[in-house]
Amino acid sequence: MRGRIYLSVFACAAVSIAIPAQPAWASDATLKIDRSFTVKSPDARAHWDDKTDTLCVRAYTGYASAEFARPNGAAVDIEARPRDGKVCTGNLKIREDYRTTLWLHHLHGKHGWKTKKKGFYT
Repeated sequence: MRGRIYLSVFACAAVSIAIPAQPAWASDATLKIDRSFTVKSPDARAHWDDKTDTLCVRAYTGYASAEFARPNGAAVDIEARPRDGKVCTGNLKIREDYRTTLWLHHLHGKHGWKTKKKGFYT
């Protein structure tokens, strides 16, 4: 019995050493703002595509902006109105596994700003 316990512990240790560390999977992030007083749903949408390192925003009503901080601390900010359709950045070349926060801001007339945020890894 004791021999089997040692063998299973040894086998588990050997397997854990033999499996190489894998890189993190692509981590897309999406935020939506949906206001109860409008007919369209959602009112604004922001999306980070980790495979292409692009940030997109779309306003279905009002005005929307999306932003996040780059590794050097500089902010990336894009904005859109309904007539603009989907607005995207080019490839931002963000390093992998960088922890950041995506912000989505939406302004709709006299109702003011509404903001959502989401933390994620690139």
